[in-house]
Amino acid sequence: MVEILYRHFIITASAQFNPATKFWIGKANIAFAYGRNRLSGTLTGPKDQHSSERAAEYFIISQAKDLIEAHLATPTDETVPSE
Repeated sequence: MVEILYRHFIITASAQFNPATKFWIGKANIAFAYGRNRLSGTLTGPKDQHSSERAAEYFIISQAKDLIEAHLATPTDETVPSE
């Protein structure tokens, strides 16, 4: 399990082995605080791509960062303040 802080967002990433496909599946929980509210969401990676736990975690962290960047590039009422 890996936990990082990226642009005010906390990304908690892990990988789970799928014995049926013999591949690792990356999962990330992305959370941030907005005022008194804590918002979060889960991102799940592809089921048949990664042959190692580390590769699955690296991939899902990269995807989470891309999602955060896309969120910050789109102005909304709930956008987190920039750095």
